[in-house]
Amino acid sequence: MNYLDDKKLSQKIILNQRERFLTTRQVDAEKVRAVIHESWLRSANFNVNPNRLVPQRAEKANLNPLFRWLENTARKSVFQEVHSLSAASGCVILIADENAVIRLVDGPDNLRHMAEELLQCQEGTCWAEEVVGTNALGTALAIGRPVEVLGAEHFCASAHAWACVAVPILHPVTRQVIGVVDMTGWLKTFHPHMRMAVLATARAIESIVRLRVERDRLLLLDYFSDAVIRDTKSDWFAVDASGRIIKGTRNIDDLGINLETSFNTSWANETCGEISGKHGSIGFHYIPCYDGDWLVGGLVRLDSICRGSQGKHIYVRKNSKSYNFSNFDIILGDSEQIKEAKALAIRYAQTNLPVLIQGETGTGKELFARAIHLESERRQGPFVAVNCSATVKMAKKELEPSPRQSWNIVDILFRRLPLRR
Repeated sequence: MNYLDDKKLSQKIILNQRERFLTTRQVDAEKVRAVIHESWLRSANFNVNPNRLVPQRAEKANLNPLFRWLENTARKSVFQEVHSLSAASGCVILIADENAVIRLVDGPDNLRHMAEELLQCQEGTCWAEEVVGTNALGTALAIGRPVEVLGAEHFCASAHAWACVAVPILHPVTRQVIGVVDMTGWLKTFHPHMRMAVLATARAIESIVRLRVERDRLLLLDYFSDAVIRDTKSDWFAVDASGRIIKGTRNIDDLGINLETSFNTSWANETCGEISGKHGSIGFHYIPCYDGDWLVGGLVRLDSICRGSQGKHIYVRKNSKSYNFSNFDIILGDSEQIKEAKALAIRYAQTNLPVLIQGETGTGKELFARAIHLESERRQGPFVAVNCSATVKMAKKELEPSPRQSWNIVDILFRRLPLRR
């Protein structure tokens, strides 16, 4: 059945089905969409008033920092783009948080004031299904996917003159719902293109969030790299603002701990303590990382794994024996500088970070590079040593034309270079 070909007829049918539902809790499956019927059932179980909308004023709570940033960004960017669209279509556009509390309302002044007066659709009100029954905003959050609710499909009779479309906003990494975009207007002026407009708006907002999350990740990796270089005796892990590990100097599964469940404090606070792992007690120090006032994540430093009273470091790499200098035996020397360089190289071999080795000719840079490769997780792959100095000299020699020969840019592009024999 097409719900838009004949609005009056379809709305009359749905209205009759709603009256039947309020009496028997049953509907004709061919006349009422399954998503609407299921929402009606949830609304009835919540004892929502079927005759009058009574949105509740939400208490001021600490918003998700990411959503608070998103709200401010949407005011300055996305909503400026869709304002003309909402005015032309006669709709108001809303953004609500994951709790169905409206945080931003935009649209023509006359329609926005009318929606506030007739529907109490204003910032700070909660439009969850358990409060106002079936509506696109609350139902989209309840089921986690786009929803449109037309006229009599609303559970409350006072909203039957309205139509609304809502699309959840998903976190780009966790795919959890962090908010919802809704477009609401008169049923008589509703157009199917509203669906695509709301969907495009939600995707544009998700793109903005994705850029923010990626920026935070790169900044956190900078903090992580700096910490690893400064402290080579500890294990480091970079965690984002939700506690998800994005980088570490070793496989966290080898330690038998779960950082996400081990911390009972906010990721915004610095804390120290111990975590129980499969090898014993592990001392940790969590340090939050900020970009100005914005929390991008934090660094977790694990000091050691202790057995008994000796408190020795017993870090064990998966499918391997304890750390040793077996791959560095080809590097001779007993001086403190050589020992320190070996220890530092072993430490860097356990990371996926690029390693720059500097030194004079003949000091063994390639030996260190080969040993680091053999000690790393990439040791099964090839080790390719390229002598850049020799390569440059050879290229200069081969490409240099003889006195009796010359070539131009065409020869270069089509590789028709005369080679000296």
